[in-house]
Amino acid sequence: MRFIVRRKFFLLFPKIMLFPVFLLVAGTALGQRGTETTVAFYNVENLFDTINDPGVDDRDFLPGGRYRWTEERFREKIEHLAGVIAGMGFPDVVGLAEVENAGVIEALTGAPQLAAARYDYFYFTSRDRRGIGVAMLYRSGRVDPLTVRPLRYRGVSTYTSRDILYVSGRLAGSDIHLLVCHLPSAGSAARYRTAAARSVRDYADSIGRTGAAVAVMGDFNMNPGSKLYRELTVGADSRTVLKNPYAGLFARGYGSYRYRERWNMYDMVLVNQALWPDGETADGGSLLRFREGNAHIFIRDHLIQTGGRWAGYPFRSYSGSHYIGGYSDHLPVYLVIRKE
Repeated sequence: MRFIVRRKFFLLFPKIMLFPVFLLVAGTALGQRGTETTVAFYNVENLFDTINDPGVDDRDFLPGGRYRWTEERFREKIEHLAGVIAGMGFPDVVGLAEVENAGVIEALTGAPQLAAARYDYFYFTSRDRRGIGVAMLYRSGRVDPLTVRPLRYRGVSTYTSRDILYVSGRLAGSDIHLLVCHLPSAGSAARYRTAAARSVRDYADSIGRTGAAVAVMGDFNMNPGSKLYRELTVGADSRTVLKNPYAGLFARGYGSYRYRERWNMYDMVLVNQALWPDGETADGGSLLRFREGNAHIFIRDHLIQTGGRWAGYPFRSYSGSHYIGGYSDHLPVYLVIRKE
């Protein structure tokens, strides 16, 4: 497994530990009471470079491939995505899905629109056959990461798909554990989808059982309230249940992904009890809290297509195999958390 980290020091543990890591990193200026911090997630829809990688099936995204993916189109997409992240106000943490390799993340973090944010990132090579995996951008100087490692789905050792990215560190001066995931799509076998959902829940359970703060972000490929959703969110006890700040938005007809004329709430940031207003945590000090109304879908006119087959849908890069020059087929989501 190949890991990529830019500039920031971290510790890598080859074996998965199912207990929280208590952090000793010094707090930054963000450790002040009353500080707000933002955690975002964005499925960026097939962020490939134009170079053939013999280790993955990227042939469609080559200059001579099905999508005629060129350097010019790649650069336009990078500019678009960077503009979206900047438009969200430079979140301190941005989970990403559907990135091919470290090179495309380098291009994204190096975009002029993001220069002021000083983003670093974590990424590891995906086992997905197409090579698309997850990554995490974080603002250097505003987030203090300590550990990073991949977590694999349990009970399906033969299933090669996107692993979970686990990062622990300090956010706004408080300990937090972050998981970034892209769960199997509805077209995958039910046993794989169930195993993936249970694995995310079990990892969050094992960390949150001691009162540690946990946020799980990703494209879950399921809606709140579905049968599979319960496998994902119901923990061993009240401290480990994953709560969904986006359930109310979905109930009112909002979503991050549109399919067959229906909005779906596939992209979310879930939080455990420690991050809820009445939560208790291990250290008992000044803590991070999420409050109702602080979960958002980033919707702007330019992110929605206005004509053609996909009118009213997120403005994507391709309509079939025809390049239309959009952003992504998903809308980004973000969560505002306050230090109290």
